[in-house]
Amino acid sequence: MNSLPFGDLPPFQPRRFLPTTSWNVGDWTQVAPFFERLDAHIAQFASTAALEEWLLDWSELTAAISEEWARRHIAMTSHTDDTQAKGVYLDFIEQVLPQVQRRQFQLTKLFRSHPLRSALPKRVYEVNDRDAEASVALFRE
Repeated sequence: MNSLPFGDLPPFQPRRFLPTTSWNVGDWTQVAPFFERLDAHIAQFASTAALEEWLLDWSELTAAISEEWARRHIAMTSHTDDTQAKGVYLDFIEQVLPQVQRRQFQLTKLFRSHPLRSALPKRVYEVNDRDAEASVALFRE
């Protein structure tokens, strides 16, 4: 989206799970396979290190989606007279985010039920665990 005052910004950290080349985070058909990969891989883990890598991959995907939402929101609110910016934002809110929320919920449930979750360092994952519990308790379709 060219209506942003800061153009394309590089990721905060180099990506390891998501493509480094251009892909459209605003297109659910391009985002869904990453959720499917995360969904498929969690059951195979036999070590806490693998589970932690999975959490990092999930975090990277979540960060990319959040960044896309923020970019579209900034463009829409910075250019209130731009109907295209509004349309692109609303499309993301209506078409992508509901799918993301459902898939995030599924991943949270998988994480909560994983047998190695309790073996993760409590000091590091205490807040994450608490957040997962609250997310599952509060989620509604």
